[in-house]
Amino acid sequence: MPDQHRLLAALDSLHSRLTIGCHNRLQSAEQTLKRLREKRCLSAPRYYVEEQGLRLDLLTRRFAGAAQRQLSSEDRRLTAVIAKLDALSPLKVLGRGYAIGYTSSGQVLDSVSRTAVGETVRLRVADGSLDCEIKNVEEASLS
Repeated sequence: MPDQHRLLAALDSLHSRLTIGCHNRLQSAEQTLKRLREKRCLSAPRYYVEEQGLRLDLLTRRFAGAAQRQLSSEDRRLTAVIAKLDALSPLKVLGRGYAIGYTSSGQVLDSVSRTAVGETVRLRVADGSLDCEIKNVEEASLS
């Protein structure tokens, strides 16, 4: 009968291990359930949804504010670039007293060597054009 005693002892050991395992598993499940009960989103879902709605509103306002600031910054930058381009506009340059000379063939007069005494050139100024006769050609001295 020693085999029966060994079997009973083994069975008791298995029973004890099973009891301890079930007890530990049950405690773990109870702790998990307790943690879940304490979560606000599960215990009061409406409150959680309202809280998330408020958070969404706050983030939306922050995003709109940031977008508005970025838009204002880009608007100022665009205004500055437009002002620079406007200052370089050929018509604005003419408005400051400069003129553009054209040869009789319509090419821009960029050198005294492109015309001669007696030729007619056209000068474009801010408010119109002038036809002018060349009476003298004088090259700039390099010194």
